[in-house]
Amino acid sequence: MDESIEELRPTDKERSATHDLTTKQERNDDNEPSEGWKVEITDVQSSLEASCRVEISSGSDISNANAHGEEKGVITDTDSMLVDAIPNLSEQRIIINKLWADFVAQSTEGDKMYIVPSQWSNAFFDQNQTDHTALGEIDVNSVVVDYSNLLLENYESHPYVAVPEPVFLQWQIWYGLTPSSRPLYTVLVENSQGQLMVEYDRPKFRIHYLTAQEDVNSYRYSNRAPLFFTTSRLSTMRDVVTKVTQLFCGRESHLDINNTAFRTWYVKDKSTVTGGNDCLASTYKITTSVFIELPIKHLIKREQYGYSIKNYDSETIDLAIEAKTKGTDQHWASNYYIYSPLAPSKGTIGLSNLGNTCYMNAALQCLVHIPEFRDYFLYDAYEKEINSDNPLGYKGHIALAVANLIHSLFDLRRNVSIYSPRNFKTTISHLNSLFAGYQQQDSQEFLAFLLDGLHEDLNRIKEKPYVEKPELNTEDNIAKFEAIKKLADETWAKHKLRNKSVILDLFVGLYKSTLVCPECEKVSITFDPYNELTLPLPVESTWSGNIILFPHDSSPYKLEVELKKTDTYRDLKKYIANCTGIKMESLLGMEIFNHQFYSNFESTTSSSQYLPIHELISASDVVVFYEVVRSDNDLIVPVMNTIIEDGFRSAKLCGYPFFISLSEKEQCQYGALAHKLEQMFKNWSGGFNNFPLISNDGEVSLDSLPLLRDKYPNVSAEDLENELGYINPNRVPNEYYNIKIYDGKNLQNQDSRYDMAPKNENEINEIWTPAPHVTFNKIHDITENIPEYIKDAYFYKALDSVYQDRKVDICNSNVRLETGQDKYEEENNSGNQAHRVSESDMEIEYLDENHERKPLNHEMNLSLTPNSDPPLQNSQRLVGMQNAIVCEWNSRAYDEVFDNSVETNWDRPSKRINTELEAIKGKRHNEDEKTITLLDCLTLFSTPEVLGASDSWYCPNCKVHRQATKQIELWNSPDILLIQLKRFENQRSFSDKIDDVVNFPINDFDMSPYLICKDDKTSNIYDLIAVDNHYGGLGGGHYTAYVKNFVDNKWYYFDDSRVTETIPERSIAGSAYLLFYRRQTVSDYLGGEKLSVLINDARKKHDEKIKQFNDAALALYEDSKTDDEDEIEAETEKEEPSKDFESNKKGQRENLSNFTDGSIEQREIQPFKGTIASNSDYSIASLEVGEGSKLGDSNECDQNTSRRKLRLLQKTYNTQSINIASPESTSCSSSCSITDSATENVKEDQAVRKNLPDSPLIS
Repeated sequence: MDESIEELRPTDKERSATHDLTTKQERNDDNEPSEGWKVEITDVQSSLEASCRVEISSGSDISNANAHGEEKGVITDTDSMLVDAIPNLSEQRIIINKLWADFVAQSTEGDKMYIVPSQWSNAFFDQNQTDHTALGEIDVNSVVVDYSNLLLENYESHPYVAVPEPVFLQWQIWYGLTPSSRPLYTVLVENSQGQLMVEYDRPKFRIHYLTAQEDVNSYRYSNRAPLFFTTSRLSTMRDVVTKVTQLFCGRESHLDINNTAFRTWYVKDKSTVTGGNDCLASTYKITTSVFIELPIKHLIKREQYGYSIKNYDSETIDLAIEAKTKGTDQHWASNYYIYSPLAPSKGTIGLSNLGNTCYMNAALQCLVHIPEFRDYFLYDAYEKEINSDNPLGYKGHIALAVANLIHSLFDLRRNVSIYSPRNFKTTISHLNSLFAGYQQQDSQEFLAFLLDGLHEDLNRIKEKPYVEKPELNTEDNIAKFEAIKKLADETWAKHKLRNKSVILDLFVGLYKSTLVCPECEKVSITFDPYNELTLPLPVESTWSGNIILFPHDSSPYKLEVELKKTDTYRDLKKYIANCTGIKMESLLGMEIFNHQFYSNFESTTSSSQYLPIHELISASDVVVFYEVVRSDNDLIVPVMNTIIEDGFRSAKLCGYPFFISLSEKEQCQYGALAHKLEQMFKNWSGGFNNFPLISNDGEVSLDSLPLLRDKYPNVSAEDLENELGYINPNRVPNEYYNIKIYDGKNLQNQDSRYDMAPKNENEINEIWTPAPHVTFNKIHDITENIPEYIKDAYFYKALDSVYQDRKVDICNSNVRLETGQDKYEEENNSGNQAHRVSESDMEIEYLDENHERKPLNHEMNLSLTPNSDPPLQNSQRLVGMQNAIVCEWNSRAYDEVFDNSVETNWDRPSKRINTELEAIKGKRHNEDEKTITLLDCLTLFSTPEVLGASDSWYCPNCKVHRQATKQIELWNSPDILLIQLKRFENQRSFSDKIDDVVNFPINDFDMSPYLICKDDKTSNIYDLIAVDNHYGGLGGGHYTAYVKNFVDNKWYYFDDSRVTETIPERSIAGSAYLLFYRRQTVSDYLGGEKLSVLINDARKKHDEKIKQFNDAALALYEDSKTDDEDEIEAETEKEEPSKDFESNKKGQRENLSNFTDGSIEQREIQPFKGTIASNSDYSIASLEVGEGSKLGDSNECDQNTSRRKLRLLQKTYNTQSINIASPESTSCSSSCSITDSATENVKEDQAVRKNLPDSPLIS
């Protein structure tokens, strides 16, 4: 018994052909049909006897076992005894063997075999297994993927076996099935040798929808999966057609099955015939154009319904079903091209905007309407030139994408108005990440990428040699045209050694570049190819603004300036220096915000080093230029201003920051520093001169300072020599403000992004400023670093005031004057005297020259006890690198100095008239609006210019970089001249756009005056054929196109999907961006003789394919036309007698054989690349008789064809036809035998179809 059970399992060879199937989907292999079902059944009777020879437990024999089995009433129909208990396993095995033997003895084709898991079956027949309760229920579901279509799991991981129907039913009675399981059976089938086999692998059918409605906005092969089912080989063709109709109506639920006629076709794709990818595997809808291209197609007629599919030797069968409404003039979709012949495209199809893709649509419309470019791809001339091995190319993907796009727009087809370039966009997005998303892009950048990609994809040079760019020899005379022409010819020849393509033939020319060294006058001449001519616009593109100037010796004033937008900060400084007479090196430019330095334009790391002036300075920026007169070793110190308002204890920023320059000596002199500050405040306050130091007119000597002399007897006049000139004994220097020092070397409270500190103290020329938003809470008084005798000298008035008032005993005590600031610091800083918070409340006062009491805002030792120590030399610097001076004002003093009644100060700078600018404005105002022409742009293009410092040229004679003079001239022009009007001045940042109108010629544009080399054999007269427009401003907008359609020689305006007829004069506007000119020619095609021959040859082949396509469509119609069509034709023939049309077309028909031997005659036709459009209803009523391609060769055929058209003109593919073609329901009706998951949403796996388990051997 074990042996017989083992023989029921699939063989090792069959197991190796299994595959794990995780989803419920069809299994087939189109490349190698499965032979799994051809398992031979040999010696059935002897095998049955062998399977019945099992060992019986002691005390029993075969006859008793049989008797016992009969007693249980499971093997004969005569025994009706009911059993109250399940027999033990030994008895069950005897019963099953008897059932199995009877089945094999009487088995015939069509008998049922049930699928059970091998694990359960093996356990049942295991002699070591004695407890039948351990077997449990039969879990059929564990080995089944799809019950409806008999799709089983991978045999290796889920083994199974087929058992006779009586055996399975008996097991079901004894053990039952798991809740998720249900019986699954297959049948025995007799093969061609008369042997019975178990049909594990049933034929698989894919159902496709044949429709005349083609969605041109989708892929040629739709992503929607075809319907799928399997059926037994014992089924007839009628069963198959019935099943197809049921499933089809389940998906297309909108159809009225009782009012709809159906036809079913057997089809096979070219790839399944010749080997390759099966396009039908993933396609549900088949359009008529695709259907006609299929090499094998056969209509299943009623007389074939009785045929069995048993002998059909194929694992997967594709069937196409078409439908039409009964009782109407509607025609079958397969006959669409009979009633609606192919017609030339009108060339006016719009492109859908996929989301900010107007830049792409406009450029494509301009490009695809170039006749040579269009026909090169339309007639498939490109196929011979695809260079898929070019490492610089894209393996032909760009060329294929463009070809498919042009076929979709210009193929012979039913006219449509809109096409969605989604496939094209997907390809370009994959190849260039710049166009991957749906952001707005530049149409010119897209066009440049497309032409470059096409050139490399279609480059005829397979292996590019290494070439060097030719140059003029030193002995060549650059003044001779022959030498220049020789260089140009050599450059072009070497360029063509590496580059040959249709893009080079049509779009590429040469320009000449001349560089002249300003020193040695060395001349360098080179030639370079171009496929796009970028022309500057001769417009005054200026930037203007108002700057505030702080002169060294006068009050501030405003100055209006105007420069080119592309000028730099250095140009601005030069402009200001010229207008004011100030030396350029004395000017320091800063942006001021919130009373502090915000941007330091002098820093080497500032954006002023590279940004153009219009990007560096905006209209709202406050820009101040300071005149700082300095020597080479002077230190430039920034000065900030703060004010303590009444009622507040802390200071806040006020006024304008500025700079002072200090020599090394002045950096150590308090008086010199304070004097410079007072002089600056005098200038910028509008002339206030009552400051303590600058208002001192008298001479001061040590003798005039008796208290100081008595206190410091060792101090001589020489010790105070540098200070006496600044000392005012009648006033204190901090009468209006205290001078504090901010140490910028401590950057803890600064943002390092704004700190422009020099790297070392030797970098004195680097202008340092405190970072914006810095806090000045850690600053110290400048007098802390001054020797005591110098401090007492400057504050002599305070010392004298205290002495005169007798407020302290200066003879016997050392008194330390305590201010409010000292108390604040003691309370908050715990005696920290290094840094002090500003405070102006004074407890000690002194009398000024008006005998008014004023606070003394510093601390000093007023002891008059003689100090015999030698005086300290004042050599310590009061201010150094990365130090800023902070002038801390009190509100009363600030209001006094910067009086609002003063006409001019730094808060109200005067305005200086820029006479030069005013003259320019007046001239500009008086001039009429200038008209810009394309000729002006070409003239400006060839005007010599001096290179900028960043673009300097390396002179081979001087061995250094020079700002050479450069001139670019056109040597020749290509057949298709592409001109870009440079409307975006700074395309790096898309900073500005010029909207001025450029007048350009539409016809007879003569380029000869602008070409150096004029070939008499070639016309230099051009006609405008397209304009790419840009509307909008910076970084965005909208693109459209004006295009000349060479199909009807009319101009059209393409705005994405909207297309309207127009006139070319409307394209002359400020929106014109890219201009396309085509050279006038008397020949058919431009681009050279080779390109013309290539396109003409491809066109002939294309026309032949069209003829074959039309013939195939007519032959298909004649072979498959229905009775109603015959009746219509017969009635027409009676009305208009003529020769038998059928006899005239007899030679054009191809007879199809029946399914008598399981083979189908194959009809091979040439593939046709044309597709049919959708989106609108179509009618034949508008077609003119006699128009379109002829279907026959003879005159009689032509006459019959015309008559046929007359008859067909009365018929229309109406709305009902469109409704039938519309995809609606995605769910099957109750009559479907396959679920959605196994049909519509299941994608076929080739590997699964290849590895289905074969039938087990029955012996």
